[in-house]
Amino acid sequence: MSGFLIVSFFTTDTPYVEVMREHLGASVERLGVPHRLYAVEPQGSWRKNVSLKPSVILRALEEHPEQDVVFIDADGTLETYPALFDAVPDEYDIAAHYLNWNDWYGYTDDPPTLELLSGTMFFRNTAGVKSLVRQWHADTMISGHREREQKILQRLLQPERVYRLPLAYCWIATLPNGTPPRAARPDPVVVSHAQVSRHLHAVVNAIQEPA
Repeated sequence: MSGFLIVSFFTTDTPYVEVMREHLGASVERLGVPHRLYAVEPQGSWRKNVSLKPSVILRALEEHPEQDVVFIDADGTLETYPALFDAVPDEYDIAAHYLNWNDWYGYTDDPPTLELLSGTMFFRNTAGVKSLVRQWHADTMISGHREREQKILQRLLQPERVYRLPLAYCWIATLPNGTPPRAARPDPVVVSHAQVSRHLHAVVNAIQEPA
């Protein structure tokens, strides 16, 4: 293997062209990190566009067999070099952050809800991982886009087999209502996410509605 490749995608003829340029595209260029950013055709709605994520990851794994794949959403920004992706222990083939709802929202559930976040993920380039991503893609298509791809992936994964990325690799500055999360901001933040979908999903849906 020759290190990792940052991978993402954006839909053409949508605001995500500019989102990619301003966020992930600018940061990978600034840091000089190897990357592949795919331009894909819009699928008719924001939810259908998001459902392309597993197929893009699979494409990258197949087109770059000598590199592991790190997927980051288009609105992600590499604030500094993501050194942890050079050091994921060999016994783990996938790395992701599980958001603890008690820490994030201030809930007191026992046990706490742990939500897989698919905005920043590491995939080791192995036959087993490619098989898993194919299943993820198939199940996402079977769902008819009614369910978010990250929820489908969370069901497929065995949590104990996933290397837990720290919050610094999937930092979101605000809650959906615009207020700060209960969790403290990591120092330093490695990957931040702007969460532009909170306002752009309606814009994208309007653009792609049939005339």
